[in-house]
Amino acid sequence: MSKVEIIDIIWEYTVKEKYLDQFLRIYSPDGEWAKLFREYPGFIRTDLKQDISDQFRFITIDSWVSYSSFSEMKERGKKEYEYLDKMCEPFTNEEKHIGVFRNINEISDT
Repeated sequence: MSKVEIIDIIWEYTVKEKYLDQFLRIYSPDGEWAKLFREYPGFIRTDLKQDISDQFRFITIDSWVSYSSFSEMKERGKKEYEYLDKMCEPFTNEEKHIGVFRNINEISDT
């Protein structure tokens, strides 16, 4: 049996107050980013988390069945990905890629 290794791609954002509504709409689990990701095999979900002590600080967690699934989406959906990335640039004061993490709890046999 082979193992399925779920990965999470985590980003941190500090959002400009005047763009908070747009950010929430586009980065939500039903937002534009998740819609793009859903077009490709291997996408599981997007979670959006807000810091309880700073209403303008967020993290996103995009879960994929493998890093190769995510990489394939970035390659095949390059134009759409770059368009969304550019469109969302004004929303934040800071954007930081935290990293790609193996989800230990969800490693399972297939």
